[in-house]
Amino acid sequence: MRPGLCAARSSSSERGAQAAWSGKVSLILRKTAAAPEFVSEHPHMEPPPDAYRAAAGARFLQPEIVSDQSRPAASVEQALARTRAVIAETGHAGTQYHVFIKAEPRVLLAQMDRLEGALQIFNDVLFARAAAESERNLSHASLRPWHHGRSRRVRRLLEQPGPDAHVPAADDPDSEKHAFVGLRYWGMEAGKAVVSFELRGASLPWKRPANRAVGGGLESPSLPQRDYSGARELLTFAALYAQALARGAAPAVAQPPVVLDEAAAERILSARARALGVPDGAYDGLSAFARRLGVAQSTPQGWLFAFAASPADSQELNALADELVVLAAHAKAAEDAGREDNLAHLRYRVWSAYADWAGAYEHAQDARLLSLVRAAAR
Repeated sequence: MRPGLCAARSSSSERGAQAAWSGKVSLILRKTAAAPEFVSEHPHMEPPPDAYRAAAGARFLQPEIVSDQSRPAASVEQALARTRAVIAETGHAGTQYHVFIKAEPRVLLAQMDRLEGALQIFNDVLFARAAAESERNLSHASLRPWHHGRSRRVRRLLEQPGPDAHVPAADDPDSEKHAFVGLRYWGMEAGKAVVSFELRGASLPWKRPANRAVGGGLESPSLPQRDYSGARELLTFAALYAQALARGAAPAVAQPPVVLDEAAAERILSARARALGVPDGAYDGLSAFARRLGVAQSTPQGWLFAFAASPADSQELNALADELVVLAAHAKAAEDAGREDNLAHLRYRVWSAYADWAGAYEHAQDARLLSLVRAAAR
């Protein structure tokens, strides 16, 4: 196992001409002699955002400063130290990590049910936590809930292992990459499959130390520092679980992957609309509501996750469903009447209702995640 490869996106808006070691984004093609030894010679290029696919030089819009694969970090602390170095040089804190594993495909497949359950629990808690923190996370293009389609994708890649890495399309609904913790397939080496846990949801918030009164006065205020404790916690668990998986000793967990079923969600919402006395036709579906809000042209996976993860009769889900129905009917009525609605306010109310559901769901799942962490650490 090779834990802790870390990467950080750079951008042309960062610290002047030497941002990301080589100047402008479109010119970041090769590292300079001054770059740290662990940096890869050539940067990896992320696919451009949908809105920029046709732009000149689009494939150079999102380069990353990446640890060279021949120099993986040997520990969580070394990976975090590399993160600090990258941020200090580029000023950009968009980091992600890989914990690599080499194992025979049969060893991984024998633990696949356990692995699917662990991925589901870990991503459930992180997605709910993120959704409760920010409206933007409900429809984030790169951080979506883990679900059955992704689990089937990973299983299929291990059942028929190919020599090359799997690269999912940016708009692939089953992308195993666009999750808080994804499982990526990187091909075969000497008869062993190379996979990684890709940790994309590591937050590095600013934290200002509390000032203390000294000798009747105040100390000089301290500069804020980035807080790495959350990233350390998540990366430590990913590394512990990877070690257990490589030994063939992944802890058992009963958590089937959720199925994102839009038709099932619509049935729940239609039933809630009838219970609320909403007239027929006043509520016309999540997809239309997302379009009216300017969130997306189709129903975001994050919206569907609540209906897939909760029991259909849960009080928290019913409260969310009721608010969605009322707000969706409001948006439709405004559109039908040709009125301009305050979309920002409607989006806030959707997020507020979702955050209430997500907070309750995360609280219920935290104990299961803690049990999984303890089992992996044995």
